[in-house]
Amino acid sequence: MNKTFYCLLSITVITTILFLGLFFGIGYPEILRNNFTKTTCDATRKWNIPKYCCYEKCDKCIYAPSNATSCYSLKDKWNSIDPTTCNNGCPSIDDSSLCGNGYQCCLESYRQVCPKSGSSYYTQHICESWVTDVRCQIICPFCHNVIIEVKYNTFQGLKISNNTKFFDSDQNDNSINNYMDNYSLTKSFECFYDPKNLYDVFFDVDYTTRTWSIIGLSIFLLYLSLISLTTYLSIKYHAFTKDHWLNFILCLWLGTVPPIIFISVSHTPNVIANILYGISLMLITIFWANVPLVEWSKTIDSNHKVWILVTGTFVLPLLFFEVLLKISSFTKKRKELNYHINDEIEEDLPPPPYDQAIMKK
Repeated sequence: MNKTFYCLLSITVITTILFLGLFFGIGYPEILRNNFTKTTCDATRKWNIPKYCCYEKCDKCIYAPSNATSCYSLKDKWNSIDPTTCNNGCPSIDDSSLCGNGYQCCLESYRQVCPKSGSSYYTQHICESWVTDVRCQIICPFCHNVIIEVKYNTFQGLKISNNTKFFDSDQNDNSINNYMDNYSLTKSFECFYDPKNLYDVFFDVDYTTRTWSIIGLSIFLLYLSLISLTTYLSIKYHAFTKDHWLNFILCLWLGTVPPIIFISVSHTPNVIANILYGISLMLITIFWANVPLVEWSKTIDSNHKVWILVTGTFVLPLLFFEVLLKISSFTKKRKELNYHINDEIEEDLPPPPYDQAIMKK
């Protein structure tokens, strides 16, 4: 094994960890939340609670005063202050807001070091100048917690709970007022509760574009690293001849893996799921239909190769795609029919006792 292999393997491990961390950290909670039970909420009370959201703004390589407090402790202290009752003790931008934020390197340099003759060199990082306690200033703009108390029906009866939404300092008062106006005290609105925790209520359970864009980027990076690693291994160890390894890579990473990922996505809205399902069938037919045709064309007279490749590239994939589409459409109709029959059977059954009621999503 050489450096190229270990480099590609390290990149693959890092991108795998990155994807898993993002998916289970920010993606999977959204998937669970999207399956919460829908109900109707009535707002009973609303609060707009201001608070300080302090942060430090540091100078470049200037020492803090000798009597300056730690930025961490000052920021924590000021964040805990209630802006509605602090009076003379409120955070201010003056000498009292200066603090020390510890070590800071001012000038960096790099040099190549060779430990001994014949060995490879490495790059050494050097800090030429520094300060042991850099001067910073704590700035404390307002942010807001908007709390809306709601009552709603669950499978265990009426519940009352709070929903809290945070507005940072970049969002103006109009955003807060518009949000509060959306949930009137005189008009019911749609909401969702967690069937495992009936007091956990949400007003919106849609997937967020930002979250899934970040996860999609991590999937793309993992995808590229896996393609690079398998391509390198197939060429390095001659797992396939020069005429076959490209077909293997195309079939694996374009005709197999993406369709499996797309088809397995079952928590997306119906329109997106249908689009991904169609793309999956298209990838399967295009890349897997061409493998035997390309191999067959190598044994055919050169005058007929063009027609074979045209047939394999356009005609047969379209035919295969149409057949698979018909099969998938038939399967979906069968499932919808089964769901319809089950719903009719459940409707004909007598209602269960209240204490044995089952929740229907």
